[in-house]
Amino acid sequence: MRLSNSRKVWPGLLVVAVTVACGAPSAQEPRSALAQRSTETHAAYVLDANGESLTSRIVRVDPETQRVEGSYPAGYDPVMTVSPDGTRLYVASARNRGGKLRDELAVIDTVGGKVLSTTPVEDRWEGAGVSPHPSLSLSSDGLWLYVLQVRLTGGAGAEYSVATFDTTRREFLPESVALGSCGAGFLVPSAHDGGRRLQIVCPETHDVRVLTVASNGSADSAETIDLPRVDDGRTDANRNPLELWRLSSAVGSPSGDELYAITQNGRVFTVDLLTEEVTASTDLELGPDTFVPIGQGAAGGDRLFLGAASLDSTAGIDRLRASHVLVVDAAEGVAHAAATEGAFEALGASPLGDAIFVVDSEGQTVTVIDADDPSERAVVRNVGNTPSRIEVVR
Repeated sequence: MRLSNSRKVWPGLLVVAVTVACGAPSAQEPRSALAQRSTETHAAYVLDANGESLTSRIVRVDPETQRVEGSYPAGYDPVMTVSPDGTRLYVASARNRGGKLRDELAVIDTVGGKVLSTTPVEDRWEGAGVSPHPSLSLSSDGLWLYVLQVRLTGGAGAEYSVATFDTTRREFLPESVALGSCGAGFLVPSAHDGGRRLQIVCPETHDVRVLTVASNGSADSAETIDLPRVDDGRTDANRNPLELWRLSSAVGSPSGDELYAITQNGRVFTVDLLTEEVTASTDLELGPDTFVPIGQGAAGGDRLFLGAASLDSTAGIDRLRASHVLVVDAAEGVAHAAATEGAFEALGASPLGDAIFVVDSEGQTVTVIDADDPSERAVVRNVGNTPSRIEVVR
C-alpha cells in the first residue's frame, strides 16, 4: 500500500495504516492498558448472522473482560442498531410465521433482555444473509429509526424508499420517502431540524439526498448534493474494469456537522451538513492493488476509520473482507504506512475514537485495538458462528 504525504487536498488530516492481527493473542491480553483505560465504559453489540440460517442472534460483548455477556435472538438476514444510551436494541429480521418468512422489527430492552415490541416491516431491503452495510439508522436523540426499503418494479428495476419508526410510540409513520434510483443507500441521520434531518448517500446516482422528514414520514424538504466521480481505470486480478469511483461507505462525524462519503478507490468527500456543500475531497492514494470494500467505515472522536483490502486475488472487489485499517485523524497532514496482516469482516469504533473494534467472521473473534498504540489489543473469542457487524456504545 502506498499513502501520500501530501497536504494539498485535505489539510489537517493524518492517515495511518494500523496493523490488524485478528484473533492473535497479545502478551497484555488479560488486563492490558487498553482494557483498563480505553474500553472500560464501552459495550459492543455484534451481529452473528449464523451463515444464511433462519436463526441468528445479537451478541453483547464486554471489551474490558473480553467476555460474551449475553445474546438476543433474531431471524434470517438480520440488521441491528443500538440507541445512543445503550438501553434499546433494534433488530430487523425475517421470522418464520405460519410457514412464511415475514420481516419484523423487534425492540429489545438491553438491560433485562425483554422484547418490548415486534412490528411488521414492509419491503425491507435485504442483503441475502449478510448485509454489506446497515439498513437501519437511529437519529442522534434516539427518537426516530430510519429503515431502508426497496420494491422491485419488474426486470432489473427497483424503487428505493425510507420508512420512519417512532421509537416512543413503537410504530411506523404512515408515509415514506421515495428515493427513486438511489440504490442501497447509506443512511446518515444528523441532529439538525430537531433530529428529523436525514442524509442518504446514494451509490447508484453518486449523490447525497438531504431530507427533512415530516411528522407523517414523508419529506418536508429534499436537496441533492452531487459528488465528484474520479475513475482511475484500475482492473482486478482478472483484468476486468472496475468502477472504483463508486461509493463504498458513508459515516457521519460525531459532532453531526459533517458527513464523510468514501469511494472504493480511497477518496473521501467531506460534506458540510450546515451549508450542504462538498467542502473537501481527499485522495488517500491507495496503491494500485488496494481498495476499500463496501461497508468498511466507522467514525469516532475526530477520526475516521476505513478497512482496506487487496485487489490481487480472483475474488477481487467482490470480497467484503479487509486486511488493515486506515486511520484518518484531524491532527496533522502526513501519512505513514505499516506492515499489516490478518483479515476481518467489519469494523467499528468507540464514540471517542480511542479504540477500534475489528470483527473476524472466520475466526469468530472481535479484536479491540488501541487507536493510539496498535500494539495494545485485546481479543474476544467465540463470538457466534459467523459474526459480521458491530456497533459500539458507551
